[in-house]
Amino acid sequence: MSDNSIRSLDPIFLFAGESSDGELNLLSAEFGVNVSAYGLGQLSGVVYSVPPGGEIEVDFKLKLQCVSGESIKNMENLIKSLLDASKREKYEEETKIKASGGFGFSWFWSGGAKASYEKTTKRMEEYGLSEENQKKIVDEMMKLANSLQEFDYKGTVKNTFDFTVSGSLFGFIMDCQIKTGQQNNEIRVIAPKAVLKDANGDAIEVLQPLYK
Repeated sequence: MSDNSIRSLDPIFLFAGESSDGELNLLSAEFGVNVSAYGLGQLSGVVYSVPPGGEIEVDFKLKLQCVSGESIKNMENLIKSLLDASKREKYEEETKIKASGGFGFSWFWSGGAKASYEKTTKRMEEYGLSEENQKKIVDEMMKLANSLQEFDYKGTVKNTFDFTVSGSLFGFIMDCQIKTGQQNNEIRVIAPKAVLKDANGDAIEVLQPLYK
């Protein structure tokens, strides 16, 4: 393996760190969403190395078990259709937050951290959603399912230092449990916007977004 390289092995997301203010409380909610994990996860098996002052071209595909991007977009459209103009604008702005990974959907539920059923319900209330509209959203969440999804990453990675930089690929991940009455569902959402970080946890420069 040369220094000008990036390689992909078996894709498994490992959380480098998670907030600790959420809790699983299945008995306290008749319906709702629990965010059991949210954070920047390291994709174990994807590593890169860039020589001093050099560049590498990244072009690879990963297959990961999660909810499809199309399903998330449909959920986002549903949520936005139920919000008034000011709250819809807020939702759009949250999509731009770095820690959302490009999905306002993830930030909508989590606010960037774990969140219990009670906290996600409160967030929906803060968006001005009625109980009826909250139920519509949760019912649609119950229909989501994990499946094998393909992520296509392509771009140019630049090393501005005078030494070789090596690191891994990271992405924002949200794990949820959904409950409606006696029915339960578990899903994983992987935001498409990934970042490359070195061994110290610092982001390395990418000349354009990796995800296409």
